[in-house]
Amino acid sequence: MDRFELALKTKVKAVNDCHRIANELYSKLIEVFQPLVGCKILKVDGSLLAKLHDLTKEFDDPDAHLIMHSRNDYNLQWMVKTCVNNGQGGCIYHEVGVYIANLEGTAIKDIIKQDVRRDDWTFEEIEEKREAYETANKAAQAARSACEPFGTGTIH
Repeated sequence: MDRFELALKTKVKAVNDCHRIANELYSKLIEVFQPLVGCKILKVDGSLLAKLHDLTKEFDDPDAHLIMHSRNDYNLQWMVKTCVNNGQGGCIYHEVGVYIANLEGTAIKDIIKQDVRRDDWTFEEIEEKREAYETANKAAQAARSACEPFGTGTIH
C-alpha cells in the first residue's frame, strides 16, 4: 500500500470515528439540555452551572478528545476530535463541532437540530468520488479554455 492510499484509509477511519462519536454525543447531550430551554445554564464567565457540568462529565470518550465550548454568546457546543494512528508512525486527525443550543445571554433560547453525520464512508467510495471529480474538473477546464476569448460570464 502506498503512502497516499494509507493516508486516505486512515482519514476515512478518523472521519467515521469522529462522526460516530459526535452523533452519539449529540443524542446524549440533547437529553440533558432539551428540558432546559428557557433556563439559565451558564455562569457569568461562560462556564456551565455546576449541576450541568457534573451531568456532562460522563460523556468523555476514550477514542476522542472532547472540548466543551460556550465561549461565545450564541451557541452551546462541544468539539469532538479524533486521532487515528496509521500504523507507520503517523496519524490523522479529524474534528467536528456538535452544536446543542442557541443561547440568549446565559440561557438556552432553543435547541439546534443537527443532521446525523455520516459515519460509514469507505476508501473505495472516496476513490470513486475523487475520480469523478477529476473527470468533471478536466471537462470544466476544457470548456473554459474553449471560451477563452470571451470568458465564461456575461458581457457588459
